[in-house]
Amino acid sequence: MKTILLNQDSLDRSTKNMVQSQDEMDSVINQLRLFQQTMNPDNDLVREYLPDFFHIRFPGNRTCSNTVLIEPLDWGYLVILLDSNRKSVTGALDSVFIHFLLYRIIHGNKLHTPAEILKRLDFEIKNTLSTLQISNSKDDRLFIAVCQIDMKSETMRFSEAGQSILYTKEKEVVYIESNNKPLDFRKNRRLKQFTERNIKLKEGYNFYLYNQEVKDYISKKEGLTDKRCVLTSLIGKYFKESFEDQKTLLTEEIKHCILSDKKNINMSLVGFGYRKRIIRDRREHMGERRKNVSDRKMIEVMYQISKSLNDILFIKTEAPYCRIYLKSQKSTPKLLRTTFQSIEFHFKGRDLIRVHRCYLVNPKAIISVFQQNREHKVLLKGKKHNVVIPIGRSYYLKLKKIYPDIFI
Repeated sequence: MKTILLNQDSLDRSTKNMVQSQDEMDSVINQLRLFQQTMNPDNDLVREYLPDFFHIRFPGNRTCSNTVLIEPLDWGYLVILLDSNRKSVTGALDSVFIHFLLYRIIHGNKLHTPAEILKRLDFEIKNTLSTLQISNSKDDRLFIAVCQIDMKSETMRFSEAGQSILYTKEKEVVYIESNNKPLDFRKNRRLKQFTERNIKLKEGYNFYLYNQEVKDYISKKEGLTDKRCVLTSLIGKYFKESFEDQKTLLTEEIKHCILSDKKNINMSLVGFGYRKRIIRDRREHMGERRKNVSDRKMIEVMYQISKSLNDILFIKTEAPYCRIYLKSQKSTPKLLRTTFQSIEFHFKGRDLIRVHRCYLVNPKAIISVFQQNREHKVLLKGKKHNVVIPIGRSYYLKLKKIYPDIFI
């Protein structure tokens, strides 16, 4: 009887541990799902600068191994589709990891051409795997396509690793087949070389990026061995419709293809169009909006300075911030994100004067100007301690002309 009770206790503990492990796994999956939802482009936001755009994604409510990155730049934008052949949680982790790497490459390393982005990504993957001592299968693959739309030169630059692309021009659907093998996760391998293909843009061109499963499922449903044929015919059937209608019609086609399949499906199809006039107008509108937002922020900053103007001793620039030192010195200097030139412009000649390329001072706080070791300096009166600030050569004569009485 005692043995039976011990076995029952052991079984209960095992069951409890299994339930706890399952709860932890569910928590990880929910976190991944949340990450992926925040990473996927907001269609309404993207249409602010890319009016003809859609992103069809299956499943919409589970973790998946593919993701899309849309990045507006000063001269155009980048559209990136990436897809891991590893499924479930592992594939979702891949997509999150690569998404953050890409963001760092584009904004941290300032690389914007497709070939440079892929070359750097290949290096980062290999370097990260070596550093973290991660073991991966030789069959693990990452498929990625990078499109760069350059509005200045009216060119679309395209580079890929195992991904194809479709685009439409006038009445023709053009299929660009992949020239490169997908990226892999092996540590001991050579870095790849990537080539770029350029397409001269014209009004009305549409582009379509899709992951491997889109081709596989549609071709399987239609019973075709040439996977590009069915996609080409589908796009050819609908590309003259508006992008909203294209999204609806293509979604129905894909749903029809996967209806009977119970597997963990991971599909992404991205469409975007080149509309020079509309995109230019939208970008100008966004630029004006950004300027208005910037103006509002500037007004707020200047208001904060003006409130404590009588108590200001001096302002020092530490780009992209300005540090404000008060006479009372009761608290640490206030740090504001603004340019030195903006503060000088708003208060020049009235309440603050420039004495150095890094300093603005309150003229009411000046005790005297003196020379020390062949350098001119200004003495400012604080409530407890006086402060010495250097004077730049180019500002010395201007200061002497305006305030002759303070010179020793």
